[in-house]
Amino acid sequence: MTTFYKTQDTPVTATITLDSLASGSARQSTLIDLGANHASEVLIRLRTKWASAPTSGTLLRLFAAWCETNSNYPGGCSGSDAAFSDVDDLRNLDELKPLVADADTDSQVAACHVRVQARYLVLVVYNDATGQALSGTGSDHALTVTPHSDAGA
Repeated sequence: MTTFYKTQDTPVTATITLDSLASGSARQSTLIDLGANHASEVLIRLRTKWASAPTSGTLLRLFAAWCETNSNYPGGCSGSDAAFSDVDDLRNLDELKPLVADADTDSQVAACHVRVQARYLVLVVYNDATGQALSGTGSDHALTVTPHSDAGA
């Protein structure tokens, strides 16, 4: 589940299903509308668990697809919570800070501040050859987008 906070009091929800995301597979979120008067920066935070311990130092990679309209998505994105089938298209997206895996099944987190490039956003998570699938429990995963405190919304 992805939760976007347009303001601290008004959550707008987008969805990405990370349950059991296999090693070597990617998944994209539904379209996130940041609003016409969006913040100039957002904090993106990914929390997850693996089903079994991944190889230490491998990456769970996070990408952003920025869109000026709510259609014509870049890099093979659809704007729907769905598999991202052609990982070669990831090179057409903006890579954000990856989550560097520890060799355990504890909850792991990565966060980064990102300069907003357009009103609409699709996030893609790529389980890049960690050797293990993510946990099959939905509540083990969270991807949140929160505007920086200078939000114009």
